[in-house]
Amino acid sequence: MTRRTPSPRGPRVASLQLELGAADRLAALIEESGEPLAPERAAGALLALPRVPGELARRVLEEVVRDDARLVSHDDGRVGLVGLAPPPSTPLARAVWTVVDLETTGVGASARIVEIGAVRLEGGEQTGTLSRLVDPGIPMPPRITQITGIRDRDLAGAGPLRPALAEFLRLARGSVLVAHNAAFDVGMLDRALMRLDGTRIGMRVLDTVGLARRLLAGRIARFDLASVSDRFDVTVRPCHRALPDALATAEVLLGLIGLAQERGAESAEDVMALALARARTRPGRSSETRLRCCPSGAHSASARSASSKLSMSPLTTTGIDTASLTLRTAAQSARPL
Repeated sequence: MTRRTPSPRGPRVASLQLELGAADRLAALIEESGEPLAPERAAGALLALPRVPGELARRVLEEVVRDDARLVSHDDGRVGLVGLAPPPSTPLARAVWTVVDLETTGVGASARIVEIGAVRLEGGEQTGTLSRLVDPGIPMPPRITQITGIRDRDLAGAGPLRPALAEFLRLARGSVLVAHNAAFDVGMLDRALMRLDGTRIGMRVLDTVGLARRLLAGRIARFDLASVSDRFDVTVRPCHRALPDALATAEVLLGLIGLAQERGAESAEDVMALALARARTRPGRSSETRLRCCPSGAHSASARSASSKLSMSPLTTTGIDTASLTLRTAAQSARPL
């Protein structure tokens, strides 16, 4: 009788062969995160890909979880570690969010980060910002310069990515990471960290696109940042520069939190659950980004002048009054480009 020799690599999922150590990488990421991971993110860690379609993620995780005694699949589809207790619920009044936006040389696997913008919110109030240009080491594509206004000469001497990423991670420590179309921004950050240190972002992630689709379904036709910003009449207009777009997303987040409270959300975890259970889009509707370009230099003035107060009905059942959620951008707190 012929005995089949086991493969030296990891388990096979359909026609996919996982790398040896892929499950170890997933377990380490869950442990670092401190909580179960959404299926798309867990599958991305296994396959070392920034994005994994839902059905492929389900098939990959089903087999890997079955064959690895350390992993467990929860009822909501998230993958965790056996014995790992879920994090305690965080009341919205004490929730800490770091909103991030990136400008890049493109959207493919070879794209590089050229600008990082981030805003830290604690209890609905801004407590820190970051704005950094990064020299990607390659010429800026003309089309990206046309969209963002960032030119090669702007990046000359801007410095490498590693210190800018380290500064961002210090700002974001202990918070939930927030982005509009988070799969792109978090995927770019993951790829950059993998190239530099062989690590990934070990943070909880909230996508404001998913949250907006859930809470604004039927109220707006498109869910790109410009359209959602219009819905909340934000102070800082998104213009394809990292800090202004992060500030706009922060205002959008606070507006969405107010709507989530109207549906009974009392904690950061409740808000994140709403984003994961997002509403389906209507057929024929597109969520393509509407391009709005800032004149050169206009983004910094816009960011410095931001001081918004969301005009919403007070909701105090969770200890956070959405009528008084103020996003303050003091000139001294915004670091110059």
